[in-house]
Amino acid sequence: MMTFDIPERFNITTILLDAHLDGGWGGRPAYHTASGTITYRELAALTARVGHALRELGVEVEQRVIILLPDCAEFVASFLGAARIGAVPVPVSTLATTADYAYIFKDARPKALVVAAEFLPRLRPFWKDLARPPITLVVGDAGEFRAFGAEVAKRSEKLPAPETHRDDACYWLYTSGTTGKPKGVVHLHHDMAYCIPPICDEVIGVTPGDRTLSVARLFFSYGLSNSLFMPLTYGGSAVLFPERPEPARVLRLTAQFRPTIFFSVPTSFAALLAALESVPADLSSVRCCLSAGEPLPPPLFHRWRERAGLEVLDFIGSTEVGYAYISNRPGRVRPGSAGTLLPGFEARLVGESGEAVAPGEVGELDIKGRKPRGRLLEPARAEQGRLPGGLVSDRGQVHPGRRRVLLVRGTQRRPAQGGGHLGGARGGGGRLVGPSGCGGGRRGGRAG
Repeated sequence: MMTFDIPERFNITTILLDAHLDGGWGGRPAYHTASGTITYRELAALTARVGHALRELGVEVEQRVIILLPDCAEFVASFLGAARIGAVPVPVSTLATTADYAYIFKDARPKALVVAAEFLPRLRPFWKDLARPPITLVVGDAGEFRAFGAEVAKRSEKLPAPETHRDDACYWLYTSGTTGKPKGVVHLHHDMAYCIPPICDEVIGVTPGDRTLSVARLFFSYGLSNSLFMPLTYGGSAVLFPERPEPARVLRLTAQFRPTIFFSVPTSFAALLAALESVPADLSSVRCCLSAGEPLPPPLFHRWRERAGLEVLDFIGSTEVGYAYISNRPGRVRPGSAGTLLPGFEARLVGESGEAVAPGEVGELDIKGRKPRGRLLEPARAEQGRLPGGLVSDRGQVHPGRRRVLLVRGTQRRPAQGGGHLGGARGGGGRLVGPSGCGGGRRGGRAG
């Protein structure tokens, strides 16, 4: 499995960008879009320009930069540019409401905002109420704000990585808020160097020749890993498209860009199956399909394998963990199961007081990662609580179920299907880091 020697002074962008440039691979494609291919060299240059723009406009180390953009090169460069200068990118959902944005802006207290013009109307109702409105760069018609393109174009294409600490905050992601207000989860610079390789090496076998296409958008933890951390860690590439991932569009993009790894969610796999009845499609380039976000029903698994000739590898992770910790393996899929533990993670089923449960008893899943514990920039304000979703262990497999989990040995037992993405802990707003950073914490749900 790929491993990294993470020095004390470390910035995640050195793995995602510098390693490929230093290796002489700057001409390799990093992204494929409707307007053309973006190489690693071009992505590094755009990242540097964005980083310079943010810093020269007043963004300092550890200050938050909210990113409210569809999936596009500007999103990736803004995320990497902010992280490279030691600031903290905070991607937020393009599907949120004005009330959601008002809450997140108040909680995150951003120094800067990179936003697509189409989302400005949702921000204006509370803009005047912000104590310190953020420096705002707009992609598109900027109006009274600064234009992203103009600000970035005049900056340098070279930006040395700062001496951030490996335990410095790298980015925040907000949970879906299914148990209350969304929670801001802090991820550190070394987190994804530990979170990405287990599923990439143990399950998918990612190589520089792979090309990903993700139905999940970049503002989700799932999509951010699929389209940014995974391909850029391995020197591969990803397909980016800003439009909604409607089935016909996804099938056209698959035929056009020929991805080798396809990420989706069960509802989308079902919609794609329906679209395949009337939309011409070419899935011949795809060698691996993965699903997360909600339980994958066994009938859907069988229908997709029969129609597309490919297994769907269901896996589970969380915003809090960063990516996957349990997954099915190629050729060893048990339909209806989320699979088995990935390397580097430990799990146990526990009762209310934290003791291990006996076979046949109900409990909750404790997940622990292998990386060093991270540190918080600010005290977490959230009340710790139980998480939605659920898992059931069966002969080493983990099955989606209700909120609690049942340890089963011997004959197979399957509970009624539960649902829900893994959200944050119940309680008020706040920022959380698992007890062991990338892994760690009590879990009971699906990747979101």
